[in-house]
Amino acid sequence: MIHVLILIVLGLAAYLFHNYQTFNDAYMRPWVVEQVNFNREADPQALCDLLAPDVVVNIRDEYTRYKYKIVDGGKTEACEYFATSAKNFQKPKPEKNGYIWDRLSEYTINHENLFKDYADITFATSVQKNVPDLLTKEGDVLVGRTTTRLTVKSPVFKDSKITSYTFNRKLVQADLN
Repeated sequence: MIHVLILIVLGLAAYLFHNYQTFNDAYMRPWVVEQVNFNREADPQALCDLLAPDVVVNIRDEYTRYKYKIVDGGKTEACEYFATSAKNFQKPKPEKNGYIWDRLSEYTINHENLFKDYADITFATSVQKNVPDLLTKEGDVLVGRTTTRLTVKSPVFKDSKITSYTFNRKLVQADLN
């Protein structure tokens, strides 16, 4: 009987440690920088693959002459948007050593309960003309702000999936004079 109790305690400890480690800032922030923020324009299919089949997507995106709006959409609409929108931008490239710059601000993880295998992640980015990391296919430099809110679910022994994705972006052409 004591052996069963020890196994239960070890299983619970492993589960809690998994949730703590997965949603720790040191693990989750690089995942968000590379897999979510960078891949939106660099590899939209990779971002699409992170979405859960039952994901709820809300997108409001305006830049130059393009405008996208998805309210309570699903994975299909999100994947179409990612692919279409990414075609309007030059593909961002990592540094020569593979490093991807972390330009996130207002980054927060809301994971108050270690017994839950999901967390809400919120971050923003400011697109500035002195760091032209988002260029249109025509070479236009855009400036503005994006905000993203995700709910990431990470079951034990499975890959993390995004179950809720809210993205707001408003960019205008930079005045280079």
